[in-house]
Amino acid sequence: MGFKWPSEWKDSDAMSYFISDFASSSIRPTRKLAFWSYLICEVCQYRKTPFVTLSELQRCLAWRGIAPLCLEGVLEDMESKKTVITVEKLQKHGHNGVLDCLHLQLHQCGKG
Repeated sequence: MGFKWPSEWKDSDAMSYFISDFASSSIRPTRKLAFWSYLICEVCQYRKTPFVTLSELQRCLAWRGIAPLCLEGVLEDMESKKTVITVEKLQKHGHNGVLDCLHLQLHQCGKG
């Protein structure tokens, strides 16, 4: 089974909104955060690894060759909600094993 893109992926108007950066205000649109957070979790599931970098996400989630400008903000939001964790923080808290990290990531994305 291949990676399943959301229906919005075929809608140019919707994707213009989703790939754009967040406005300069500190309020982040819930719909955009939910869209990319879901896709980040799906990418990890599809690749069968909890480890991902911003540059990898920009590459694999590019729409028509355009990297989403808001991914860094999405990852920051996910980190603040403890949906993702940096490798440094993971190691600091004693979760050095891939299985611990995978369980943490799957649980936070609602998969485990």
